[in-house]
Amino acid sequence: MKNSYLSHRQNLPKFFLITDAAAQGNSARIIAKLPCGSGVIFRDYHIKNRSRYAARIAAICKARRLMLLVAGDFRLALRVKADGVHFPERMKAEAMMVKRKFPHLIVSVAAHGEKTIRNMSGIADVIFLSAVFATESHPEAKPLGPLATARLARISTTPLYALGGVNAVTAKRLKGCKLSGTATIRGILA
Repeated sequence: MKNSYLSHRQNLPKFFLITDAAAQGNSARIIAKLPCGSGVIFRDYHIKNRSRYAARIAAICKARRLMLLVAGDFRLALRVKADGVHFPERMKAEAMMVKRKFPHLIVSVAAHGEKTIRNMSGIADVIFLSAVFATESHPEAKPLGPLATARLARISTTPLYALGGVNAVTAKRLKGCKLSGTATIRGILA
């Protein structure tokens, strides 16, 4: 694990897989096939034996040299020796606390618009912007689309990743956006 904010940014993957047992089934099997240097956000909040499963995912990530962030639980992230913690937009206070108390952990947050991007600048190491395209996981969300995503990427001072409906086809529509990478639940990018 790296200990400086700059090194976090220098070592960020271009691609993150966000686990979702309901959508993916056996996430561990998918993670084991990711290219080295990818990232994983272990989300599965409601999975039975989450702590034990997180330890299994952490072992796979370590063996495959994948960056691991644990969603919403910094204690679990510390227990499994993850690289960091991912927070939903509503958990800004927790993200700030983790950044202050555990500077060696990467802090990522979800954002759904410009306000959160601006508010989390200087706090988060990584921001996941959603929903960029129509997505099965949040069918009610109005997609931002490539133009709004490009505008938000230009104003972000924090590495920004596109999330929501991103797959091998839709990712091509993001060419030219100043994004740090993409993230997906269902659409593994080739």
